[in-house]
Amino acid sequence: MALAGWPSERKLDLVGFDACLMSNMAVLARYVDLARFSLGSEELEPGAGWDYTGLAATTGGVASTPEQYCTSMVDHFMDYGLPRGLQPLTLACVDLGKFQDFKTEFDALACALDP
Repeated sequence: MALAGWPSERKLDLVGFDACLMSNMAVLARYVDLARFSLGSEELEPGAGWDYTGLAATTGGVASTPEQYCTSMVDHFMDYGLPRGLQPLTLACVDLGKFQDFKTEFDALACALDP
């Protein structure tokens, strides 16, 4: 997926989806060339969605890598939602640089299981 005027060699560090069902293979395949990491839910998200007050607090003012920031968002999402009884809670930080290898192995498994 390309954005008009966006250099193809330049990638976002993180693309995040505060929407339901956005961490699946079809969506990830569309963003693999746009971003290094994807943050999204595999299931339905609670009606309130993400707690945006946690976005800045996750790093505590300390520099972090995109992967550290992404995984801290997952931790914050769980820390916020579990005590409030929000269910189901699913949020995944996916390294899109590893997506093609995963897809290749997944496709091979699917073919092996098909009689």
